[in-house]
Amino acid sequence: MSNYQIKIKNYLNLFKEKAFFINIKNLNIEIFNNLKIKYNNSYINLRELCSIKNIDKKKFLFIFNDQKILLYLIKSKYFENFGFNILKKKTTIELLVPNISREFRINFLKIIKQEYEYFIEILESLRKKELLHIKIQNISKDEILRQEKVIKNDFINYKKLFKNELENISNKIFND
Repeated sequence: MSNYQIKIKNYLNLFKEKAFFINIKNLNIEIFNNLKIKYNNSYINLRELCSIKNIDKKKFLFIFNDQKILLYLIKSKYFENFGFNILKKKTTIELLVPNISREFRINFLKIIKQEYEYFIEILESLRKKELLHIKIQNISKDEILRQEKVIKNDFINYKKLFKNELENISNKIFND
């Protein structure tokens, strides 16, 4: 097993682990801390951008360190796109978790899909690095083409594994 295959297996396990802990019936601070926000073409965990307090069972308060990020989240309707209700928007965000409905489950699934997209971007980055690594080796063109084909097939299979895991998680969310 090559180095990139080991890394991919580790990422797949990490994806499974993260998705396992995201429970639609038990939303807590830890789940919100691990949400990723795509800001300036990079993914940032919410815990790095704000502190989160649990007001009561279904209410959370987000206190942001940077007002630019707060404005970005409000303008992009980041939390609303996941099905959450926003109560305050001035210097903090007060978030209300709605009752579990089919619509909320569909919106909640976007959180898992965002994690999936994050890991697929990592896979693409690994694939590009591996292809570049092959091209700088001192081997024949035929061998380069053969290795590129093997890597391409490997990455297609790994993407299918990630996709299957996403479907399993989706089914779990709709059947809970």
